[in-house]
Amino acid sequence: MKRILGMVFLFSSASAMQSCMSAKSDSATPKRKSVVTLQSKSNSSVKGDLTLEEQGNGVLVTGTLQGLTSKGVHGFHIHEMGDCSDPEAKNAGGHFNPENHAHGAMHDAKRHLGDLGNIDANENGQATVRIEVPKATLGRGEFSVEGRALVIHAQKDDLKSQPAGNAGARIACGVIKL
Repeated sequence: MKRILGMVFLFSSASAMQSCMSAKSDSATPKRKSVVTLQSKSNSSVKGDLTLEEQGNGVLVTGTLQGLTSKGVHGFHIHEMGDCSDPEAKNAGGHFNPENHAHGAMHDAKRHLGDLGNIDANENGQATVRIEVPKATLGRGEFSVEGRALVIHAQKDDLKSQPAGNAGARIACGVIKL
């Protein structure tokens, strides 16, 4: 018998109790989360906050962006270096690519882990982002995106040109921190 917060639980064995308590503590473990504030780059006016949160076998990226080209399509990537100090975000390096794959689309089995496809802006230059990044983690392992940069590009990522999809200038950049 175990008493928790005024409730009594009866278990047929010590292992049943341990199993129940482990399940309880696993569900109570907070998910890792990061809020990234994007800085305008390359003389753009792009801004916004994106939230990254671990979800099952990956990271969910959500948020809203403003200042994009009206009805424009913009490449969106995780870059290898968490350095947005350059006015054109060149210090962010190339796309995050821990498996050394070619550039590709989100649905490709083999692609850069940092290839997030494109963001579509509405007529007001705003975009709502909701992208699941399979395999990515926050703060642990070879697929961790912590300490890397989220980058928005001026043009559409063609999802095939090597090494980076021919998406043009980097118009916004933000560092992923826990």
